Amino acid sequence: MKEYVRRFNHEAALVPDLQDGVAYTTLINRLLPGKFKFSLVESKVTTIVDALRKAQCFIQATEICVTNEPQHQENRKRSGEDRNSQPDKRSKRNDEIGGRFHTSSCNKNKL
Repeated sequence: MKEYVRRFNHEAALVPDLQDGVAYTTLINRLLPGKFKFSLVESKVTTIVDALRKAQCFIQATEICVTNEPQHQENRKRSGEDRNSQPDKRSKRNDEIGGRFHTSSCNKNKL
């Protein structure tokens, strides 16, 4: 998306007397279907300036989320490894007392 907006601005600057409506329509028509295109149409943005401003905000938000994604995945992976490397205290306790629904040998002696 960032590259598309950069190229669009470059090409638009080469067209003398480019009308706002033509630029906006071209931007919209060339966008791939997705969240940004949908939000642009849904918000009823009608000028190229507003559309490019919204595109810049979308790009920044995407970069922030994508930049943090590998870090979050690594943290999830580590926490999963930590959970797997530590014995489950609940399982140990259940084994010691015969499990949650396990009948202990004491009950058998009473019968």
